[in-house]
Amino acid sequence: MLVTRQKPLRRFWYPIVPSGRLTDAPFPFTLLGTNIVLFRDGAGRPSALIDRCCHRTARLSQGWLDAGNIVCPYHGWTYAADGKCVRIPQRPNGDPGRNIAVEAFHCSERYGVVWVALEEPLAPIPDWLEETDPAYRRIDQFYEPWNCAGLRLMENSFDNAHIHFVHRSTFGDINNPDPSDPVIERLEYGFVARSDVPVLNNEQQKKNLRDEGAFTVRHITAHWYMPFLRRLHIRYPSGLDHIIITAATPVGDGQADVAARLQPADAARGNQWFEVLSWQGRTPGRTRQITGLREVAPGRFVTSRPVPVGGNWKTMLRLAKGSHLMALPVYLPPSPQSGRPGVPVAARSGPMLADTFLLQREARGGPAWLTSTAYAVLAAIVAVWLGLLTWALGLAEPRGEARPRATVASQWPPPVAPA
Repeated sequence: MLVTRQKPLRRFWYPIVPSGRLTDAPFPFTLLGTNIVLFRDGAGRPSALIDRCCHRTARLSQGWLDAGNIVCPYHGWTYAADGKCVRIPQRPNGDPGRNIAVEAFHCSERYGVVWVALEEPLAPIPDWLEETDPAYRRIDQFYEPWNCAGLRLMENSFDNAHIHFVHRSTFGDINNPDPSDPVIERLEYGFVARSDVPVLNNEQQKKNLRDEGAFTVRHITAHWYMPFLRRLHIRYPSGLDHIIITAATPVGDGQADVAARLQPADAARGNQWFEVLSWQGRTPGRTRQITGLREVAPGRFVTSRPVPVGGNWKTMLRLAKGSHLMALPVYLPPSPQSGRPGVPVAARSGPMLADTFLLQREARGGPAWLTSTAYAVLAAIVAVWLGLLTWALGLAEPRGEARPRATVASQWPPPVAPA
C-alpha cells in the first residue's frame, strides 16, 4: 500500500518523537511524505508546522528558536506556533502585515511522546488509564526507523502462531505451534482480540513472574487502533500485568519491489545488462542505486532488493542488448522545468523506450526565433574571431623595404684541401 495516496490516513494521530528529544531546537520529520518541523513554544507546548518558509521555501528546521517562535535561516522570517508570521526583519519595525502564515498541524503530547495529525483527526488519541496509575511504571523502549510496512507490523502484532518459532529460544513452545483462535470484537476504529496462549516459562521468566512452573499461560487482550497502533495487554496467572504499546508512524512510500514480465520470454537473453537504475536521489550518502534482477520463471523477473520510488528519485527498468539501450519507467517525479508530469508507481505494460528519452526527459526546446538568434550570434562571434586572427597575422609580417640577402653557393661533396 502506498500510504501517501491514502488520504484518510492524514486524519489519524501518529507518535512522532519522544518528548525528551524535543528540546530547544527544531526537530524535522517526514510524515506521510509531508515534511514537518516540530518545536516547543514559549510555554513549552509542542507545535508542528510545514517545514517550508512561505517566503522562499527554505526549510524552517534549519533555523532556530527565538522566544518560542521559529526563525527561518534564509531571511529571518519568524513564525509562531500557530503558523502565523510574527516578524519580517526587512520591514519597518519587523511588522509582518496580515495573512502571512505557513500551514500548522494538530499537535499534542501524551505518554511521553509528541503526536501529530495532518488533518482533522477521525478519532482521539486512546486513553490508557495505567499511565496515571502508580501501580504501573512506563518503560520507554526503542525509537528507530524500520524498513517495514505499517500494516505488516500490525499483522505480526496479532499473529500468535509466529511466537513458537520466532521466539523459540525464549518463551515459544515449538512442540505446540497451533494456537487457538482469538475472539474478536469489532470497534468503531479498530477491534479487540482476546486469546489464551500457552508459552514456555524459562528460568528468567520464573523469577519475573514468581512462577516455578515449566509452562505458563498468557491471557491476551490486544487492541488495534486504526491505522498502525496496537496495545497488547498480557495478564499472567500470577496476577502480573504486562502492557506493550506498538506504533508504526508512516514516513512515506519510499521503496518498492519491482516485478517485470518480458514478451517474448527470452527477450533478455544475451543482454549486456538487465537492471533497475535509480538516480538523482537526495538520500544522505546515496544518490544512485543499481539493482539486479533475478529470473523466477521464464520471462518473469523480480528485483533483488527494494528500489527507491519517492521524492526526487528517478527509477527505470533498463535493458542493454547489442546496440539497443531500452527502458521502461518505474517512478519519475514531476518535472516543472520541462512541464512533464510525474510517472507514479503503478502496474503498466507496453514497449520499452530508448533509455535516452527517459534520462533526458527534463530537456526542453525553446522557441524557433531564440534558436535562430543563438546560431546567428554564434556565427557572428566566429566571423569576428577569424577577422581578428587575420589582422593579427598581418601585423606579424615585416614592414619596410626589402634588404638584399647574401647568397653563398654550396658544393657537395666539399672540396678537398691541398696537401
